[in-house]
Amino acid sequence: MRAVRQISTQWMRNNRGLLLAILVCALLRIALMVAAFALTGTRVMTQGDTASYLEPGRNLLLHGAYTSEAFSQPFPEIDRTPGYPLFTMLTGMIFNNVLLTVIAQIILSIGSLLLVHRIARQTFPDRRAGTIAAWLFAIEPISILYTVRLMPETLFVFLLLAVIERLIAFHKTVKLSSVAAAGILLAAATYVRPVSYYLVFPLAAALLFTAPRLRGYKWKAPALLLISILPWLAAWQLRNWAETGYSGFSSIVEKNLYFYQSAEVSAELQHISLAAEQQKLGYQDEASYIAIHPEQRAWSQAQRLHFMRAESVKILSAHRALYLKTHIAGVAVVAFTPCASEFLE
Repeated sequence: MRAVRQISTQWMRNNRGLLLAILVCALLRIALMVAAFALTGTRVMTQGDTASYLEPGRNLLLHGAYTSEAFSQPFPEIDRTPGYPLFTMLTGMIFNNVLLTVIAQIILSIGSLLLVHRIARQTFPDRRAGTIAAWLFAIEPISILYTVRLMPETLFVFLLLAVIERLIAFHKTVKLSSVAAAGILLAAATYVRPVSYYLVFPLAAALLFTAPRLRGYKWKAPALLLISILPWLAAWQLRNWAETGYSGFSSIVEKNLYFYQSAEVSAELQHISLAAEQQKLGYQDEASYIAIHPEQRAWSQAQRLHFMRAESVKILSAHRALYLKTHIAGVAVVAFTPCASEFLE
C-alpha cells in the first residue's frame, strides 16, 4: 500500500497541470448544469431534438421494439440510430432523471479530455503538448455547452477520440488488437451519430499506406478494421430493410437533403427564409407533411424517403453552383460560431 501511495503521489506531482485541467473541465460543466437548472429547470437541457432520441430508446427498453409514434401509431424508428437513445435511458432517462444523464456526460467529457491528453502526448515529442491540449479541451465552449444538453455530441466525440487513440497505439505497439478495438469503437460511434458512416474507408486506406511492412500488416490492418466495422453497420441496414423496406443506415440523410440542403437552395431562388420554405414542405411534424402531400398518406416510409431523395437530387443537380455556395456558408456558420445564442438560452 505504501508503494502504491508513493507512485500515486509521484504521478500527481508530475501531472499537476493535467489534474488542474480536469478540475476546471468538471467545474465549468457542473457550473453550467447548475445555472441552467436554477434558471430553467431541465427544459433547456432537453429542448430541440432531444425527444426524438428519448422516445425510441424508452420503447426499446420497456416494450422491446425500437419505435416512434406518428398519428397514434407506432412506426419502426429509422431516423435515430440506437446508440445515444440507449445511453440516455441507461444513465437515467428511463427514470426521467435528466441531471443523472448530464452527470454521465460530464464524466464522458472528462474521459475525452484524458484521451486528448494521451493523443497529444503520443503525437508530439514535447511533454507539455498533452497538458496544453487538455487545457484547450477543458475550456472549449461547444464541448461545455453540449455536455449539458441531452444530445449525442459528447458521447460521439468520446468514441471518436478513442478510435484515434487506438489507431495511434497500433502504430506505436504494432498490435492488431488495437485496430480491432478501433473498428468496434468506430462502429459504436456510427450508431451514436451516422455522420461517421463513411469514415471507415479513408481510415482503412490510411492504414494501407502507414501500417508496418512486417508480417503482412499492410493488408492485415486495413482488412481487420473493415471486418470490425462493416458487419455491425450492415446489421442495422438489414434491420431497417426488414422493418420498412428502407435499406440505408439512417433516414435522417434523406430528410436533411429534403428539408435542409435542397430547401435552402429553393429558399434562395424564391428569396424567402429557410424556415418559410421548410413550412411549405411540411417540416414541422408528420401531420403537416401529410397535409401538404395527401397522396402520400398510404405510402410506406421507404416510398416517402425515396420521394424526398429524388426531389432533392433534382433540385440540387439543377442548381449546383448555388448549392455549393449555400453549403459553404452553412459549414462556416457551424465552424465559426461559438454557440453564443445557445449559451444565452
